[in-house]
Amino acid sequence: MRNRSLAALAVLALLTGCSGGSPLQKPAELVPIEPTAKLQVLWQGSVDAAGKNVFYPATLGNLVYAVGGGGGVAAFDIVSGKTMASIDAGQRTSGGVGVGNGLVLLGTPRGEVLAFDRDGKQLWKTQLSSEVLAPPQAQDLAGMLRLAQPLAVAVAAPPVPPRCA
Repeated sequence: MRNRSLAALAVLALLTGCSGGSPLQKPAELVPIEPTAKLQVLWQGSVDAAGKNVFYPATLGNLVYAVGGGGGVAAFDIVSGKTMASIDAGQRTSGGVGVGNGLVLLGTPRGEVLAFDRDGKQLWKTQLSSEVLAPPQAQDLAGMLRLAQPLAVAVAAPPVPPRCA
């Protein structure tokens, strides 16, 4: 009984210690912000839903690549928003889309990295140890990946022949 009384008294003391009092420093008054530019949506495009993921677009040249959680990737013209290419990975994606060196790279929740050319042809895939959490990055024929385990991995990619314009 005495232990319960002491516990209740301790909780009461903690609760009263957290209330009241004035702040040490008074916050600055908020001032209205006057906009200096007017923003306008020039175009918008969409891919399949991201699900529980948050994906960001990737740009390469005059194309903006966007991916959805279901594995659909679309490449939009950066000026007009016209869909220039689309890729279906055929499986769920995680981490987002990475582009570079002629590759479109995707990671999966099962730890696979998928590489496509800009026309959507799958060039290669490799298995890693865990889910890919960030967009794969292509740099000098290697891809950098962040995994669910606390490590980053570099994978060497086979060369991609140059594409004629």
